[in-house]
Amino acid sequence: MPKASRSPQEKGFSIRIPLHQLDAGEKELDYELESDWLQTLLDVPDVSLRPDAPKARLSLRLQKSGQDVLVRGELRAELQLVCGRCLEPTPVQVEEAWSLMMVPARTPAKGGKRGGRSAAANEEVDIDLDEMDVETFSGDELVMDEIVREQLLLALPMQAYCEEPCVLPTRNSSSKSS
Repeated sequence: MPKASRSPQEKGFSIRIPLHQLDAGEKELDYELESDWLQTLLDVPDVSLRPDAPKARLSLRLQKSGQDVLVRGELRAELQLVCGRCLEPTPVQVEEAWSLMMVPARTPAKGGKRGGRSAAANEEVDIDLDEMDVETFSGDELVMDEIVREQLLLALPMQAYCEEPCVLPTRNSSSKSS
């Protein structure tokens, strides 16, 4: 089983799928996402991996249709967010299924950013609602890091709360007298 274990910032590492692997038909890939790699990928205040949680898992099913690639993914992770009432860490289970179409970029992507359909940064671009679940790729492989990050963040609740009743912190409990 492939593992994503090094930091995405380390030169040359990411979840990459060579397109030639998809020529033979549908491909299923399962990944165990190591905590250090995933934590670096998240890089969001008040969101962290639960210290005692099992490794996060990513399952991908990819199918090529001409030059386009249909990607169906399922992401499972146990995270820790700050409770909106008591401000203590609270566990959050993420189980998110998603799908998107990846199409070749018309122009090369600039600066490692996803997309690349617009040649000029200031150019106004009309967004068609049918393109909302469409991502672009360039080259001969799919790079999934930012897509995994986006899907994980979209799966998080807007506000997390403890499972058991908790109370708002009071002034006396948050400031200690000397």
